Amino acid sequence: MLPAPDPAAAPLLADLLPRLKLGLTQARAYRGHLLGHFGPPDALTPEESWHVDLTEPSFHIYDNHKPRTDFDVQLVGTWSGRDGSFVWGHHNPSIASVGTERLAAWLDQQPDLAPLARIPRFHLSREDADDLTCWITMLFGWIGPYPGATGDVVAMLAVKPLPPRGSAHPLLWCTFCGKTQRQVQKLMAGKLCNLCDGDDCLGLFAEVRETIETPKSERTVIPPGLGCCLCYGESRPVIQHRYTGVCVDCIDLVNEILTG
Repeated sequence: MLPAPDPAAAPLLADLLPRLKLGLTQARAYRGHLLGHFGPPDALTPEESWHVDLTEPSFHIYDNHKPRTDFDVQLVGTWSGRDGSFVWGHHNPSIASVGTERLAAWLDQQPDLAPLARIPRFHLSREDADDLTCWITMLFGWIGPYPGATGDVVAMLAVKPLPPRGSAHPLLWCTFCGKTQRQVQKLMAGKLCNLCDGDDCLGLFAEVRETIETPKSERTVIPPGLGCCLCYGESRPVIQHRYTGVCVDCIDLVNEILTG
């Protein structure tokens, strides 16, 4: 049985949320990297599916029931649309401890987060739940969270890619189009993103760059967009595509490296 939402979280959230929102652009870039490879449940094709098992713990992505990508996973928490409440994964008695314990141990060491992480359940809007778990996932060093929705309950899943089956090397994919390193000829890997030489990426970037007269050095005149630049984690994309965007500096760098 879960406890009732605790009002003691309100003053902690009032202090924490405005501060974490200052660093959210970069956190959203990390989440955009995951969603560029595999979209949220309401955006999946009929051939795409996912499965999470927090007793292992594991998170798998499938194409036509064939494995595409394997992840390690930790449940940050669940948000319920029934009453607008958030429950930490490590306080949910129905969740196996291996599916939460690493993240819980890390949270307990964070001065800004530990007091809130000790309150099992509290009221939180969906937007603030997304922002809080996105920020936590980035600081934890993983990506996401993936919003594993089942009915009106959303499981916020922090994930970490595992090497492809039969390989010792970590999985990489293009943040912009979602294709893996096995599906493209060249892939430029960066801290916040990876970009490939496919026509949907490099070809599009080159086409767009011809229409922009902004010199590389004049970053400040780049028009901001609704999302964030996936390379720099800043709100200034020229091209916005699904969950990510790229700016002029990205385009110039990718063209220089992948065509060089």
